[in-house]
Amino acid sequence: MNQYAVIADDLTGAGDTGVQFAKAGTAARILLGNWGRNDIVGCEVVVTHTESRALAPKQAYAAVANCATALAEAGVMPLYKKVDSTLRGQIGAEIDAMMDVWHLPMALLCPAFPANGRTLVGGYLLVQGQPVSRTPIGVDPVCPVKESHIPTLLHGQTTRLVHSINCSDLDKGEEHVQALLTEFAAQGGGIVVADAVTQQDMALLEAACYAVNPSILLVGSAGLAQPRAARLQQQKPTPKPVLTIVGSVNPVSREQLKRLQREGAGFLLVTAADLLAEESAWQAILQQKQNELQRMLLQYSNVAVATPGNREEVQAMVQQGEALGISVQELAHRIAARTTHVAKTVLQEGPEPAVAGVVVTGGDMAQAMLSHLGVTGINLLDEVSPGIPVGLLCGTSVGGLRVVTKAGGFGTAEALVEAATFLRERA
Repeated sequence: MNQYAVIADDLTGAGDTGVQFAKAGTAARILLGNWGRNDIVGCEVVVTHTESRALAPKQAYAAVANCATALAEAGVMPLYKKVDSTLRGQIGAEIDAMMDVWHLPMALLCPAFPANGRTLVGGYLLVQGQPVSRTPIGVDPVCPVKESHIPTLLHGQTTRLVHSINCSDLDKGEEHVQALLTEFAAQGGGIVVADAVTQQDMALLEAACYAVNPSILLVGSAGLAQPRAARLQQQKPTPKPVLTIVGSVNPVSREQLKRLQREGAGFLLVTAADLLAEESAWQAILQQKQNELQRMLLQYSNVAVATPGNREEVQAMVQQGEALGISVQELAHRIAARTTHVAKTVLQEGPEPAVAGVVVTGGDMAQAMLSHLGVTGINLLDEVSPGIPVGLLCGTSVGGLRVVTKAGGFGTAEALVEAATFLRERA
């Protein structure tokens, strides 16, 4: 899973920009304090803040550079630089820091936020129609903004080239803006200051940047973050479902299965009649069950395949088996083999499995599944929770598939839900 970085200069900015990605459906997390790599597991957009708005230029640069370096070392890619929508802080120095650390060729700066009355016209930042320096921000006690013209402001904050895209350029359409960006890149890149009066202008700028070079750093407030958040969500591949196989009749596992179903999982029961059917009849049943499972995997994010689990059902099945000359040991083997045969096709079909991972409960069922898949080993990775390991299958056509094995009586009532979530988040 790719992970992306948003670096803001303060906590509230991290929140109002980070939430744009969360609203679009991306897992976004604000990091606080001394974070480590474990703190970004399962997170798609990592939002950090440097509390650098009131710092001197060199200190602001260092704060952002240190933050960006830590993110880069954790394998996080640059996505967005959040700056104040009224230009407070060391904007040029902070852009330079991100571009230097990640070796980015160009940045587009547009702090407009039309929904909150911030617009850019002719390079001037207007707040409710007034140049920002003529508003109360001009006399802010901590970070007064004395210059409303952003290109002029940047010339005192960065040594990079500064370019401009005006409203008249936007009126000529996205292809014209793309041509300008391409020209600026040929001149050596730098920082492009772009006008925007409407949210449609912001969307055009984001689209043009992405078309010319996806690595152009977007810099702004929550306004420019919105179209980038929408694009990030659109580009995400549809997550594969997780398959859970429940063969244990332990009441703990059966309660866990009920919780998984209540969370919306699809459910396919391999009935007593299926398990006791003669081999010739079983082949037709198997095809039907496999077709049904494939349909469910297209419809649900979690699908459970289970055998009868209620004590009375199991006793009745044992009695029926004995009447047919099937011993208890033979029946146990048949239950595990037939249930895993139902799942085998979807796990091995095509160049890649149709699922993000598989969860198996019950030792006999787990052994049967691994045997039928030709697994020679499991590379252990982690635990979903105490006593419930996750690993990668090896020595098989589905080598690299993640598997969770769980003893029947292990885990809380949410154990199967947690296992499925664990596998899906790491697919």
